[in-house]
Amino acid sequence: MHRIATKPGDLDFEKKLESVSQTPADILFISTADTELSGLAQVWGKRFRKKARLTLRLIQANPLQHPAAAEHYADNVLSKAKLAIFRLHGGYGYFSHILDEILHIKSHGAKTRILVLPGTDEWDPELMNFNDYAEPLVRQMFSYFREGGTANLELAAEAVELLLENKIRGFPEALKIPTFGWLKDKSGKRNQKLKNGRVWITFYRALQQTGDMAVVEALTEALNKHGLEVLGFYAYSLREPEAQKELLRKAEMEPPDAILTMQSFSIGTGPSRGSIDEHSEARISFLERLNCPVIQVPTSTEDRDAWLKNPRGLSASNAAMSVVLPETDGR
Repeated sequence: MHRIATKPGDLDFEKKLESVSQTPADILFISTADTELSGLAQVWGKRFRKKARLTLRLIQANPLQHPAAAEHYADNVLSKAKLAIFRLHGGYGYFSHILDEILHIKSHGAKTRILVLPGTDEWDPELMNFNDYAEPLVRQMFSYFREGGTANLELAAEAVELLLENKIRGFPEALKIPTFGWLKDKSGKRNQKLKNGRVWITFYRALQQTGDMAVVEALTEALNKHGLEVLGFYAYSLREPEAQKELLRKAEMEPPDAILTMQSFSIGTGPSRGSIDEHSEARISFLERLNCPVIQVPTSTEDRDAWLKNPRGLSASNAAMSVVLPETDGR
């Protein structure tokens, strides 16, 4: 499928072509979330390895933003699978190339069954244009990944097996998983009276659910070395009223001296349009009410080697998610 080059101004304009080397398999899972891929490697990898008749491939979706990579993957891997599941953060706006390639290979006779799910907790009706299944089934599959956790990944694997048997009913219900909580400290340093202050780190629940905690642990260790007590708080979203109540409760007992947040979106409570009265409570975002410095911690979706070799730092899409959005999404 011949595609025109991406034009300057697009978020993926500076994204270089990355080689996507993968052999075909019965089941493909393509996701933007490294945490999700890590969890699936453990849960689905173990489950499907026991089933010699089924092969599984997992792939990070970001390289497929490049039109040439998307075309190559669609022709050589996607078109040969029995079932392909996509979880794309950013939807069609970020992944138009690979989503258009789905339509292309289907129009040329590919028998791959396609399941495209939103990459966040919000339903994206536009993605139904690329699905081979009816909306109720797509929503059911979406619920396993929206709730997250090992148990729901097991249920999703069970549902995948039903799909491969051409069954579209009898799927297990997703288990409800707590959307926020405090990280249990395993180091023993939590109970020490550290002299230099107390810092909270807030991060996405997905990291805790899949055990992809390297960045949080590295931050904690570095802060501990400077005599700081660190408390970790995971949440699906800091917009959630119950999560905010828990943080306020904790702040009353053990107020933080600073907050590091790895979560990208605004949690302001003001109106989406128009000005806010300077005396209005809505003028102040939730974290501002805790009366301490709040420091944004941007993280890159590039792998470590690519990050170390690239002198330019964050890519345009990473800068958009981790720097621009927190500034422009609202207070």
